[in-house]
Formats: sequence, structure tokens, C-alpha cells
Amino acid sequence: MKAVKTLLLVAATLMAADFAFAQTWMLTSAPTNSPGYFVASSADGSKLAAAMSYQIYTSTNSGTSWATNNVPSSVFWRAIASSADGSKLAVVAPGVGIYTSTNSGGVWTQTLAPANTWQSIASSADGCVLVAAAVNLAEETNGWIYISTNSGNSWLPTTAPTNYYWASVAASADGCKLVAAAGRPGDLFTGAIYTSTNTGASWEQTSATNNIWVTVASSADGRRLVASAEFCYAVNSNNVSELSPGGIWTSPDSGTTWISNNVPFEPNGWIGVASSADGVKLVATSLYEGTISISTNSGATWNSNSIPGINFNNGSTWASVASSADGNQLVAVAAPLVNNYNYSGIYIYQTTPSPQLNVLPAGSNLAISWLIPSTNFVVQQSSDLISWVDLTNTPTLNLTNLNNELIISPTNSSGFYRLNTP
Repeated sequence: MKAVKTLLLVAATLMAADFAFAQTWMLTSAPTNSPGYFVASSADGSKLAAAMSYQIYTSTNSGTSWATNNVPSSVFWRAIASSADGSKLAVVAPGVGIYTSTNSGGVWTQTLAPANTWQSIASSADGCVLVAAAVNLAEETNGWIYISTNSGNSWLPTTAPTNYYWASVAASADGCKLVAAAGRPGDLFTGAIYTSTNTGASWEQTSATNNIWVTVASSADGRRLVASAEFCYAVNSNNVSELSPGGIWTSPDSGTTWISNNVPFEPNGWIGVASSADGVKLVATSLYEGTISISTNSGATWNSNSIPGINFNNGSTWASVASSADGNQLVAVAAPLVNNYNYSGIYIYQTTPSPQLNVLPAGSNLAISWLIPSTNFVVQQSSDLISWVDLTNTPTLNLTNLNNELIISPTNSSGFYRLNTP
């Protein structure tokens, strides 16, 4: 009987910098003469897309260079979403509709989505499932959530309640688990977070408190969620309803329970959040102080810094943030609040990844896997821990958890495996 190989799970031959400390954000070459709003990233962080008011910019080299897209110049673009490989993009235009691209922004096509006041859009890893949220600006307590299961070719309204001002949506990698956050206040404070486990066929309200929710993000499996609130709704000691500065909440169980995180005080709350595929690395951007906070333990603790010039006093603020699957590359958009573009633009933050190899049985074989990294790695094999050779097997990307997977056949000898940069 053949013996199964022994696997040495070596992360990499690199010493990774601490993700949470000494943050260094670099301004990319993206144009700064247009307000930016939303940005999206492929799983490996190489392909980026940004909705910048009346233009869409894309990058295929992690933000080193940017290209303009052939889109209608009269359309105001808002939220944008990307498939895991960055080939399929979807962008919403309030009052116009939803556009999609199947070649990383080379060509855009308007879908049959209605001309709602779209606010947010999210994509499954393969780009087939799209979920989009819209609001009724005339009545701030009304909104809709639409779903597409064919990459935007057709759209249907879901059964999500229509008496909420839906601000943000997120999806698991397979598109089955969805999460939607509401709540711009109208006559009543109606903030809530809803989830769906069946691609929007039905929705349930979570136990999240009645805050003014702004953004929400999800891990690849839909289990870990993170949401930001611009303001929080509470009842004071005199039994009077009042608003207080917002914060960050996380859920470890698909929204069943929520934990208020100990993030730094922000007078006008937090406006953007993003999550790594495993939900361990989180990032949040503030509205007022220009602060970016990062957590490497699913929100238990946070470390913050401020980017020079990005704050209300200079007439700018953070608009959104996106993360690679491993959380080691972040991209954030700074938007001017007035006609002063000195501090607008797209910023990139990168750390050296140190992925971990995992091993699971796969029938009579073994499967080794690792979260798709933002830096290229190759799998190497050794029989003596001295001489290493690259494996020529091509790993497969698992679109349910964004892990690279490689099947290893058993032999009679022992062997060791590691990830290494070329």
C-alpha cells in the first residue's frame, strides 16, 4: 500500500512585515482631476477598477499605470465591482442603469437594469451573480435590491424589504450568501442589516443595531461580515433617542450576532470597509479625520494612521477602499469635497505576503491550498529540505473560498512543499 507523502507546510522564504503597523500609502498615477467614489480589486490585486465621477479607470499592474475606459462621458458613475480574475466588471450609474464589461473594461455594455438611483453593487467570484442596491431619493426610507444570475444580462427585484434606504451590498464568493446594509435616516431611523443565504430569494433581518449603516463587506464564505456606521442610533439615560458618532461592527457567524469594535473615535463615523477573503484582515476608512484603520484579527484590535492632507479641513475625504484576497494589498480612493483636487486620487498600500499552506485529503490524494496571494508565488518540492524544484502543476482557483488548490498524488517516499517567490 502506498504511503501518503508527508507535507511540510512552509509559508514562504520571506519575512513578512507587520500588516498593522507603519502603514505607508502611496499615491498612484491615477488622474487626480476628477472626484473618485468607488474602487474594486481582483483577488490577486493586479487588476483594479475605479469609478471616478464621469470616467472609469482600470489598471492591470496593481495601480502602477491606469487607462481610461470607453464609457459615455455624460454618465455619472458610482459603485463598481469585479470578479476574482478581474475580467468581469459591473458599475452602477444612478438614474441611468448598470453597465458590465467582460474584458477588464475594454468594452462596456448597458444592461437591462432599470434606471434606479443605484448606490452599490457586488459580484460573486466568477462574475455570474451580481447584486445591486438602489434608493428612492425623494423618499429616503425607500429602496430596492436587484439580483442577476447571468452576469447582468437580466435583472430581477428580490424580496428584500422596500422600506429601507439600502446603502451597501456584499456577496460571498459563490454568490449564495448576500448581505445588505441600510440606513440613511428619513422621518425615522430605519437602519438595519439583512442577509440572504439563497442568492436573494429570501431575506432575514439580523440582530445588528438600528444604526445609519454606510458600507458592508463579506469574507469569501460569507461567514465573517464587517459593517461601518456613519452615525449610531441609541436611547440615552433620559429615554430620548439620539445619534452618536458611528463605528465598526463585525459578525463571526453570517450576521447572527454582531460585535461593536473598539476603533478610534471618529466624529462623523466610518465610511468604507473591506475584508480579506478569510475575513481576518479588515480595513476601514473614516469620513472626517482622514484615518485608515487596519485589523489583522477580524476586528478585535485596530491600528490607525492618517494620510497627510486627506481630511475635512483640506476639503477631502476617503470615498471607498478595496482589498486583495489575502488582504496584503489595499486600494483607497480619496475624493475632494469641494473643487480642490490637491488631495484627491487613488492610493495603494502593500505589505509582503506570507501565505500559509494547508493540506486536506482529496479522495486517495492530497490537496494543498493557499489563499490567492497579492504577490506571485510558486510551489516547490524537496525530498531533503536542501534542494528545491518548482512544481509544474498549475493550481486551480477555488471560487468558493478564493484558495489556490493543487492535487498531490501519493507515493512511497516522503516529500516537503513550500511556497516561494520566483
